[in-house]
Amino acid sequence: MPKEYDPLLNSDVPSATSDDSTHDDDQEGSDDVAMPYKQSPFSCVFNFVNTSLGSGVLTLPFDLMVAGYALGIGITFTFCLLSMASYYMLIKTANYSHRFQYDAVSDKIFPKYVGIIATTASILFSCGCVISYVIVIRDNFFFFTESQTLYRNLLLWGIMVLLILPLCFLPSLESLKFNSYFIIIVIIYLAFVTVYTFFSKLSSGEAPHPTVVPINKSLSFIQAFPLTTQAFNSQYNFLNLYRELHSRKKNGPKVVNWTLLIITVIYMTIGVFGYLTFGSTTESDILKNLAEEGSILTNIANVGMILLMICHYPLPVYALRKSIEGAIFKTDAYDNKKVQYLISTMIVVIASLIGTFLSSIDNVLDFTSSLAGGTLGFIIPGMFFWKLARNKHIMSQMVGGVMMIVVGIIITSLGFGMAVYKWIVKPFMK
Repeated sequence: MPKEYDPLLNSDVPSATSDDSTHDDDQEGSDDVAMPYKQSPFSCVFNFVNTSLGSGVLTLPFDLMVAGYALGIGITFTFCLLSMASYYMLIKTANYSHRFQYDAVSDKIFPKYVGIIATTASILFSCGCVISYVIVIRDNFFFFTESQTLYRNLLLWGIMVLLILPLCFLPSLESLKFNSYFIIIVIIYLAFVTVYTFFSKLSSGEAPHPTVVPINKSLSFIQAFPLTTQAFNSQYNFLNLYRELHSRKKNGPKVVNWTLLIITVIYMTIGVFGYLTFGSTTESDILKNLAEEGSILTNIANVGMILLMICHYPLPVYALRKSIEGAIFKTDAYDNKKVQYLISTMIVVIASLIGTFLSSIDNVLDFTSSLAGGTLGFIIPGMFFWKLARNKHIMSQMVGGVMMIVVGIIITSLGFGMAVYKWIVKPFMK
């Protein structure tokens, strides 16, 4: 092993205990840093799926609408494969560096400014998640009319403070595994309602929607980039999950594969059937379309999504809190309950304030997911992987890292450029 690589392995490495006696060919050191909480692969898959199935699942039909179903499906599968490569790169990086926050890894192998960029991207992406979830909760209060805004906001704040905030005080991701089971049930039910609505309309001649097209020939398909990034980008919380995983080197790739398989099947079901049903009238939140149906099934889906957001919310809050702790205290193992409670409370209150006044989730996600999601999900993992491969003189992996960086830059530039045009330039031109 080249000498320049030794500090990465040896300096400031926490004491470690291995619960997996096997070592891979790269001799990446001990498998598990000592942790007070450990997740089984089964629990980790569910928590990983939980992390992924946030507001992004509601935007998939809209993604297919702006791209066309054929192009939209292609974009979805492409992002799935890119995300898989990104997670593998993060696994390699974490195994070598024994670090589980972006800034901590960056400080080991790059100049300090790279860690600052990575931390900023992680915080920005997590902020987009916690704000968009507030909007989703508010939008699913189908039982309030447009004139009952005050009651809608009062109920929103009651849920945020009385139900969600206590969940955000839980000490570890392992504590949320039962939330994850419930979330899977709700998402499967949402998929069922979407499919049922399609076939119900099909039987009456209303589906497929007449405006459905295989490929949207305008450049509006670029709008799908930031929202699809949001749907597949759980890199902001992946290292936290990986840190708690039992026998992480052995089980990490299995967890990634199973998670991406599950969420891709769910995304395809909701995305395709949602778009075929509503066509050009598809909203950025598919539940808005379903709510207009006014059936008992769709109302249950709306209530279920409120409960899902309540159970899901602690995950991005946990990731955001860890990023803030890492930025302030320069460690990924900070443990001060009072400070953790204070940071979590500030996150929930500020996100609730902002989310109360925004009109739709794409107001937030178009910017945070394109800029921070592309940086965090593709560019930074590619930089990590390139650096490790360079230190080990493995040319094929260096090329892979560079390719991921280039793809990330393209996705980030196109997505953010379209967001600026959509929300700033286009309204100004009118």
